[in-house]
Amino acid sequence: MLLSIPFALGWTFGKMAKDRKQGYAVLGAMGGLFLIGALLVMPFEANGNIHITRPNVSQAITATSPGAHGGQGDNATDPSSPPSSLLVDQYLDRVHQLGQ
Repeated sequence: MLLSIPFALGWTFGKMAKDRKQGYAVLGAMGGLFLIGALLVMPFEANGNIHITRPNVSQAITATSPGAHGGQGDNATDPSSPPSSLLVDQYLDRVHQLGQ
C-alpha cells in the first residue's frame, strides 16, 4: 500500500505520454532504485545501533521495559540492577563529555 501511489504515477506517466513503454521504463527505474536502496539499508537496520549497546543499554524488549505489560516500572523483577533511566543518563553524560 505504501508504494501504490508512487508506482501508479509511473504507469500514469506512460498513459499521459501515450506511450506505455515509457511508463514501464519509469516504473522499472523506480522499482530498481527502491530495491537497491532497500537491500543496502536492511543489514544496517537489522544490526541495531552500536552506540546504544556500548554503555550496556539493552535494545531488547523485555517484561521490564517501560510500557511493558504489568506497569511495574523499570526492572521490577530485578531490584539489584539500575533502572534504565539511570543508564540512559550515564550514556548522555558520556556523550556530552565527548562533545566538550
